[in-house]
Amino acid sequence: MHSKVPAAVDSGQPLRAQPVRDIGCIVALLALVVATWLPRSAGPIDLRWDAGVYYVLGTSLAEGKGYRLLNEPGEIHAVQYPPLVPTIIAGHQLAANSSDAVVVGIWLKRTWLVLFGVFIAATYLLSRKFFSGQWAFALSLLCVINYSLFFQSSQCTAELPFAVASMSFLIFGRRAEDTSNEVLTAASAVAAFFARTAGSVLFVAWIVEALITKQYNRALTRSALALVCIGGWSWYVKSIESSEEYKKPVYSYQRAPYQFHNVSYTSNLAYKDPFRPELGLATTSDLAHRAISNALALPEIVGAMLTSRKEFWVMQAAKVNQLCQFTLVTTQLLSIVLYALGLMAFSGLALLLSRGEWLLGLYVAGSIAVISYTPWDPTRYIAPLIPLLLICLLTTFETVSRSIATRRPAAQTAVRRLSVLMVLAAMAQSSLSLWITYERFSIPGLLKHRDFLTVRYRHLFFQDDDAALEQAVDWIAGHAKQGDVVAVFLPHWIYTRTGLKAIMPPLEADAAIAQKALDSVPVRFLIREHDGKVPNFIAPYVNSVLKDYPDAWRLAWSSDSNYVQVFERTSMTSSPPITKSGDVREN
Repeated sequence: MHSKVPAAVDSGQPLRAQPVRDIGCIVALLALVVATWLPRSAGPIDLRWDAGVYYVLGTSLAEGKGYRLLNEPGEIHAVQYPPLVPTIIAGHQLAANSSDAVVVGIWLKRTWLVLFGVFIAATYLLSRKFFSGQWAFALSLLCVINYSLFFQSSQCTAELPFAVASMSFLIFGRRAEDTSNEVLTAASAVAAFFARTAGSVLFVAWIVEALITKQYNRALTRSALALVCIGGWSWYVKSIESSEEYKKPVYSYQRAPYQFHNVSYTSNLAYKDPFRPELGLATTSDLAHRAISNALALPEIVGAMLTSRKEFWVMQAAKVNQLCQFTLVTTQLLSIVLYALGLMAFSGLALLLSRGEWLLGLYVAGSIAVISYTPWDPTRYIAPLIPLLLICLLTTFETVSRSIATRRPAAQTAVRRLSVLMVLAAMAQSSLSLWITYERFSIPGLLKHRDFLTVRYRHLFFQDDDAALEQAVDWIAGHAKQGDVVAVFLPHWIYTRTGLKAIMPPLEADAAIAQKALDSVPVRFLIREHDGKVPNFIAPYVNSVLKDYPDAWRLAWSSDSNYVQVFERTSMTSSPPITKSGDVREN
């Protein structure tokens, strides 16, 4: 590989096209995409976590019920996620003439494979605007085997469609002098926003770029489009929040701000910690502290995202230390290395902005600023930025290597070799992390399906604990009656599996308030998942209820490991009077 800094980095002009070579590189990348998907090709797409929310909303659209959470008693209107991904799911259900999560999930997995291929091809095409074909191929290959991208492409969530739309936006936006490209850029921005509200950052970057380059008419047109999209979605959310349905929920905590899938981002973000609502609402000082703390932690997180999870680094370092029979690589050293990688990526971002690469630079900078404000794990939101952060990182490498080669021409060969070795090392580490994921954290699963059929499947990070939850769901499906309600950590996924109404348990620190809230539904089955290999923020609240109200619930089923337990209601409780300060929180 040649580490010469291309003219594109200095002038912003595209590199000389090599159509035959570029097509060959894209074909090779797509073949590698298919090869990496083969081990997980069986069965439906992963519908755990937020993927279940999207699927339930898609089912509602396909059935003509509007934009509703069918898993909820009363089938309430949804206000959190924009509707692009549910619309894609609804299209699949209509085409298959079925809402069966297995039947439709298999086709969705194939669609997500195609989307991932498009994303990788777009990554290569955008990278070619900055680097030679060899480096663009290497960067794209790092994305093919990147753990975070690999995991998100296995989930039926908005991350992959959003990533495809945002990459299209940047590709077309670089040639916006052409009217057709301006239209395609606009369409990409609209798609990105309706995939995720974070797409509003694309609109902001697009408008600011027009203002910086003194294209005032285009800035006005772009602002009008942004106003229609953002304003239209905001109007919808506000109209639902002001409706009688919203003000009079079916059960007491249905629209509580901690019910993050049932309320808007604005309501949920008002807490100091949305997963510990008893801490109260966030003050201005809390928000500032959150933003600063997250910003200081981001370089290490970004460094890990560009390679693989820090847990994999730690495991691999432990193996190296074992082979060496002494501690060669410490956790502190790993943190320093990852932090340095993140800082170099941010340095590259600054370099690109200084060279007038406004659209990409403003989008990445704006996204990082938004991510710093959020209280959640940022890895999911950083994933679509990985190709762009790799471009930033390689820009730093290119700039430093050119500077060294200019001052010391004799060192040019050594710098090139070092750059190649670093890329090869990153590829080896990422590949090893994927292998570890398959071997240790992705056991094959068996899914009971209709007509007594079983379906084999393979999900990333599917372990014994997840298999135990599958068994619990199968038991509930065989013992529940129509109208029964289940309280569980993954309610939407339970609904797709059983058709039963399923909700989250109340996040109330006071067991009396929590039990009264469960009574208001009422819940028949309460699933307890112990806080084991994967952190489960709901576990303490469920444990509190079961401890303080042992007569209200009986243990009906337990997994062999006791990690998952199903409790069935024995009777309605007579909770003590609750003062106004202890009422169940409502929005």
